[in-house]
Amino acid sequence: MQPNFTVVDLAGMRIFLSNDDGIDALGPDCRERVARRPNDDIWIVAPEKDQSGASHSPSLSEPVRCRSLGKRKFAVQGTPTDSVLMGILDLVSAPRPNLVLSGINRGGATWTIT
Repeated sequence: MQPNFTVVDLAGMRIFLSNDDGIDALGPDCRERVARRPNDDIWIVAPEKDQSGASHSPSLSEPVRCRSLGKRKFAVQGTPTDSVLMGILDLVSAPRPNLVLSGINRGGATWTIT
């Protein structure tokens, strides 16, 4: 079976980058370099530290804080879910992003359920 690919023109899009490996992980840098080629409207919001395995977990009992690391780049003290929600709902100025890119793990993204 042949893979089905869609080509997307990123020029003019507002792009939001995140991950679960932390703001300093290699993945966001790779995505940023690719996305910046046709575009400069890129927002990066990711957990302050590695949160692998907690991607779908919102913080329920702790306050979620963030700090600015530069123009349109923020580190969130919280889970990957907190990062995306805070980024899209609070940090990114209108309009909201056209595209959210996440992933490119440092290691394998596989789990064993026993």
